[in-house]
Amino acid sequence: MTNRKSTNLKKVFSPKTIVGMFFLILFLGAIAGFLLGRFTGNFKSNTSNFIGVYPSSTSCLTSGEFAQKVSDNFQTWYSTCVVNGGGSGNGNNRDRSGTTPPGNVPPPSKKILGIWISPDEIKNLPTSSGGWDNVDRMAKSSYKANLKDQISKHPLKVLAMAYKAVRLNDDSLKRSTVREIYSIKGTDSGARALAIGRNMMAYVVAADLLNYRPGGYDPFNTATDFVSVLRQIQNKNYSGKTLKSCHAKRPNNWGTMCGASRIAIDLYLNDKQDLEDAVKVFKGYLGDKSVYNGFIFNTEAEHWTCEKFTDKKKKIGLRPVAPPNCFVQGHDMSGAPIDDVQRVEDDGDPNGFKYPIPDTHYAWGGFSAAVAQAEMLYRAGYTDAYNWQQKAIWRGMNFLNNEMPNSDSSPTYWMPWIVNKRYNLKGKNAFPTKPNNAKSSRLIDFTDWTHAQ
Repeated sequence: MTNRKSTNLKKVFSPKTIVGMFFLILFLGAIAGFLLGRFTGNFKSNTSNFIGVYPSSTSCLTSGEFAQKVSDNFQTWYSTCVVNGGGSGNGNNRDRSGTTPPGNVPPPSKKILGIWISPDEIKNLPTSSGGWDNVDRMAKSSYKANLKDQISKHPLKVLAMAYKAVRLNDDSLKRSTVREIYSIKGTDSGARALAIGRNMMAYVVAADLLNYRPGGYDPFNTATDFVSVLRQIQNKNYSGKTLKSCHAKRPNNWGTMCGASRIAIDLYLNDKQDLEDAVKVFKGYLGDKSVYNGFIFNTEAEHWTCEKFTDKKKKIGLRPVAPPNCFVQGHDMSGAPIDDVQRVEDDGDPNGFKYPIPDTHYAWGGFSAAVAQAEMLYRAGYTDAYNWQQKAIWRGMNFLNNEMPNSDSSPTYWMPWIVNKRYNLKGKNAFPTKPNNAKSSRLIDFTDWTHAQ
């Protein structure tokens, strides 16, 4: 008698049945894998695009917060915030020592004279250093005035002449410097606002240093006319933009360069009303939306910060300098000058946020003019300017130094000297400095001589 149970088992486990079951398992596994891949892929895509301003006072969140807020996995969080004791949440091993902002910059102990620097400060500087040698060489150069040339070297030549004339108390050189300053008249025809923004600050600083103004040092009786020239430049339309509108609308190197020259002219002319307006724009640039929020961004800027446009069509509503604890895909963007950083997309890479951040000199260049604005305002009586928006100037310098060090270039070598001096940063806490390069600097120069600590 045949065992029915044994017969049934043979049928179930026959070679034909086993092969069929094998292919069925493969088929079901493929479907499951596909669905799982789609789910995890969508989840990863959705979480990697999640961005937000963290309310936490630290870059390192709890594991639960981190999992909710950013796409990096728990291991990245653990290695960054536990094993390495902090960092910026970006998961790399870069040394980010010194990322704690310094204490508040105190007000000056006495009234500061001079838009950028005073004659008394200049007279106490050494004449036996590399910085002085650079001033001396540039003062002897043969560049000519041309305001429409946005890479003109003449403004820095004139600045060097003024520095040298005051330091040596050389009246003949002072007279020559005044001639050079006045020679800018009429050279702005056909200029863009960017060129005016880049060029004018150095001329105004030189004029202020010599006290070249009506009732002051006026060897050729041209100071009154020079004031008229400045007022025309202050309000003139340059290819669709004035210094004021450029400053108020463009949250990038255009706006900051225009703003620096605007503020210098305001201070020279004692135009208190326009200076007040310029200060509001500057505060807005640092991130104070309650004071000013009228900047128009490039579309791509939204990819590089932790905010969304309040009006996407008008491209408004972002903070030009990313706020503290601002993360994009797990990377700390606090202090990033976002409309200049986005130039890596604007210049042909339309793929959104990338890390490591590709090089672009615009980020350093644009922010350098913001530093110039802060310094002039600090000297003009806005003595808390370096503390505004949770030390936005320090945060911006820190971001550039940590995340975009290779984007630095000689036009901005003057910038770290200013930041280090105002925040009293020394030793390992100081930002790296390099000797200035007058032949390629932009906006201002010679801070390795004037602002070395």
